[in-house]
Amino acid sequence: MISKRPAEHSRTMDQVVGERLHAMLTRSGMPRSELAERLGLKLEIVDEFCAGTRRIGASLLIEISRLCGVKVTDFYADVTEPENRD
Repeated sequence: MISKRPAEHSRTMDQVVGERLHAMLTRSGMPRSELAERLGLKLEIVDEFCAGTRRIGASLLIEISRLCGVKVTDFYADVTEPENRD
């Protein structure tokens, strides 16, 4: 039998990272379009990152962290692993 997790635990890690990226951009006042330009990406790709529908690779996350003035670990702070990793 498959059990459903509560809604607050159903977000993927990509969604968590995306939400944090969006929050960091909002706090810093940097528009998503500026981040896209600095990274050499289309705005649509950055929008997908923020929505959690596109995964951010490790090297790109390091660059995003640098541009946002945060540590890479800030994207994962206080995240707990799922109970069942099957």
